[in-house]
Amino acid sequence: LSYAARQERLGLCQMLLEFGADPNLRGYRGLSALHSASIQGNCQIVQLLIKRGANINPANDRGTIPLFQALSNGHRQTVLTLLRAGS
Repeated sequence: LSYAARQERLGLCQMLLEFGADPNLRGYRGLSALHSASIQGNCQIVQLLIKRGANINPANDRGTIPLFQALSNGHRQTVLTLLRAGS
């Protein structure tokens, strides 16, 4: 799921979630799918993950949350999406 989010594959993310993928599963360096979508600035995937129960503020191995990653990559709309969701 995290790889699909990083590749901005919305349809694949939807399918994986429908088949029971865990939206909070962590991968390399503690990155979740929400981290990956936030790094890319993909609001659609961010919204999908939140709707499907993703933790809004998971810290990776360095203590970084998705909101910070969206901010540091200049993804204003993603920042607003995360803030509206409670980050």
